[in-house]
Amino acid sequence: MTTRANGVEEMTLAFLGCRDKGHHWVFLTDEITEGSKRTIREITRRYLCDGCKTEMEEAFAIPSCEVRSRRYRYPDGYLLAPEAFVGRRLSVRDVRREVFGRSGYHF
Repeated sequence: MTTRANGVEEMTLAFLGCRDKGHHWVFLTDEITEGSKRTIREITRRYLCDGCKTEMEEAFAIPSCEVRSRRYRYPDGYLLAPEAFVGRRLSVRDVRREVFGRSGYHF
C-alpha cells in the first residue's frame, strides 16, 4: 500500500517534477491475452516513470486499439493525504511555488 504525504512540502523533487511537467514514461513490457483460435484479444502495456518511479498499466482492446483500462501504482509519498487539501485539488501552481521556494525564491 502506498503511504500518503501530508502536503506538498513533504514531496521529493522527483515527485514535484512529475506533478509539474508530467511523467516521463519508459516502456517495460507487453502482455498478450489471446481469444479463441489463438487470436490476440487484448494487449496490456506496462510503463515506468523514469523520474518518480510511478508504474502505469494500459489495456488495449484488439483490433480497435481502444483503451479498456488504465491503472497506476504510485511510490510511497507520492499521494497526498485527503486532509492536506480539503475542498480542493493540489494545483500545479502549488507545486511550482514549492519548487521555487526550495530554490531560494520567496515571494
